[in-house]
Amino acid sequence: MTIADPQAIFINAVNKSLPRLGGNENSSSYRLDDGSDVWGLEFSHSTTKGRIRHLAKLTQTSVAADVYQPSVNAISKMSAHLVADVPVVGFAAIDQIYLILGLCDKLKADANLLMTKLTNGES
Repeated sequence: MTIADPQAIFINAVNKSLPRLGGNENSSSYRLDDGSDVWGLEFSHSTTKGRIRHLAKLTQTSVAADVYQPSVNAISKMSAHLVADVPVVGFAAIDQIYLILGLCDKLKADANLLMTKLTNGES
């Protein structure tokens, strides 16, 4: 079963629709060039040594003036990953979903307080 095409993401309350670029039974990728930024979304699955890794990755690529040479533009790229690393046996899909939702809920709680602390280098 494949993930829907296109995929919608909301960045700062702005909807972005990313069309599917391609994929196979274990991965898919989506991309949008909106004129100022390039957005990428990837989903993949891999199995090694009795474990399965499910990956969701969102990337943003921007072009901005280089702070050291303002007359030169520099390409900047950032990404956010969510990885669920589970043994082949022992946890049902619903258990994995509960764990992922627990992490996401914690990061969003209290007006994103924990995410703010994390991105500011606190641990």
